[in-house]
Amino acid sequence: MTQEECPALYKALYSYKKALLHRLEQLIEYRREKESEWVFASVAYLVGRYGGSCTTWQTNREYLSAVGLIRLRKPTEKTTAPALKDSFQRAEKGRQAVIWYTIPDYTPNRLAQAEQAAERFRQEGINRKGLTKQGIIIAVGRKEANKTVIDWRSRSGKDRAAEREIIRQIKMAISRKGYATKERVIERSAKRIKTICKLDYIEALYSIRQIWANRNRRILSMAGASYHRPTRAEKERFRLKDNGWIITPAQLF
Repeated sequence: MTQEECPALYKALYSYKKALLHRLEQLIEYRREKESEWVFASVAYLVGRYGGSCTTWQTNREYLSAVGLIRLRKPTEKTTAPALKDSFQRAEKGRQAVIWYTIPDYTPNRLAQAEQAAERFRQEGINRKGLTKQGIIIAVGRKEANKTVIDWRSRSGKDRAAEREIIRQIKMAISRKGYATKERVIERSAKRIKTICKLDYIEALYSIRQIWANRNRRILSMAGASYHRPTRAEKERFRLKDNGWIITPAQLF
């Protein structure tokens, strides 16, 4: 692949100090260590093995899948392989399913399709930083987005508990200080869900981040809140030192 042949894909892979290309190389390296076609690697495992953050690995992997440079598999009730079947059972219970992927052959046709997908992302102004399912839907369509976004749980009791906890943390923070910050809400919610749902912290944090990314509008509406940059009056009232986004009661914005 050259810059002349695949300009949009080349730019995506080599941007941010070749960060996305580096992640792809790590997935390929890990794939070569296994004998089976499909390889499982959770976000938490990839972070522990190669470094980085859960959010970065999640969005990078989803972008690579959306443009077709890796293939993901969602376990179903018809799955017969023991490990894949276990993944489906975990998902049914509301836990994070194990991620399975493989690396396809990078034929000229495959790279041409990847270039077309990368170009659609570019035209829509959507990059992998902060990538959401809605962004993938806009760029490549809902069918491909459903194959790409790794959230295979049913809306279980654990999922609903996580939503309720995020809303509770928003309301508690606003009650105490008049406003909340997204990161503080996510951090405190993850700690509570870790205990309530008996998850490890990384899994709880990943779950909370996924829920916020995919359903923050619904959550904010249910909490009667809005998420925005602070006004001058709010900066003075809350003694804020920067213009970082805050969550306040909806009527104040």
